[in-house]
Amino acid sequence: MHLPPPLQKASEWLRHQPTLGRWALKCVPDVRVRMLIEPIGDFNIRLRRNRSFWLRHPLTHELFPLGALQRMVKPGSVVYDVGANIGLYARFMLQQFGARCVVCFEPMTENRAMLEDNIRAGACEQQVQIMPWALCDKDGEEELQVDDMMSGSAVLDRVTGGTAANGRKQYGMEALTEKVSVARLDQLVASHRLPPPNVIKVDIEGAEGLMLAGARETLRQHQPDLLVELHGAAVAGSVFKTLTDLGYACFGELGEGAGRHYRRVTQRDIDSLKDYYDLHFIVASTDAKKLEQPIQPYAEPRAVSF
Repeated sequence: MHLPPPLQKASEWLRHQPTLGRWALKCVPDVRVRMLIEPIGDFNIRLRRNRSFWLRHPLTHELFPLGALQRMVKPGSVVYDVGANIGLYARFMLQQFGARCVVCFEPMTENRAMLEDNIRAGACEQQVQIMPWALCDKDGEEELQVDDMMSGSAVLDRVTGGTAANGRKQYGMEALTEKVSVARLDQLVASHRLPPPNVIKVDIEGAEGLMLAGARETLRQHQPDLLVELHGAAVAGSVFKTLTDLGYACFGELGEGAGRHYRRVTQRDIDSLKDYYDLHFIVASTDAKKLEQPIQPYAEPRAVSF
């Protein structure tokens, strides 16, 4: 990774001073900067809240999910990116994996503006539809807890129980909210005549179970493959139940550290989850054979510079 020398030194210091570094990062200006991320090209981030892009290689924590999407997304696929954030996954799915179009669901206003910029930076405008809804199990309006300190960015207020999003909580800051439209995916597919999905990627900071509860008819009718990032054992249980009730086979990496093993997930596995990352992702398909072989982490050549 090619960082300017001052940023490289700051990155090394912050990684080795986690406690002091966390507070030092609070002082980093949240300005927009443009990076070059090979193989997708120019990409816009915010320096403070998207710091994972420069504290380490920006794909460090994305190799398994990108590998899963590389397995599932085929040339011509329609993908729903639920929790599109600022567009990293959308860009990869369009530019590297051959998706025909990506429907991006992103309710947070600031994220959506950056998402639009990154879609333009990749010249992908004709292949992307941006939907400003938070997907869950009902239609209407709700409060969204905004995180302007970390890249998780936002979570429904009812998921946090009214407390601040993780980044603001970490620094003892008060909650910051915005009112957003919420909807069931089933309702939006019908009312907006969205193209049927072949693949759905979900990362919505703990609301994954709520989202799938509002997508049952879409899943039943179109049987898309799924990649779901999990946020705790309770969420994992909810996601697993909904998917298996609909005839999906679920797979994931279970275990700890180097002892993690990719295999089909069972109810016993779900019941034994303790740590947040015991099962970080579920990949699911109604055709188990698609996912029986272990997911290979994304390993294309990748370079980064500012």
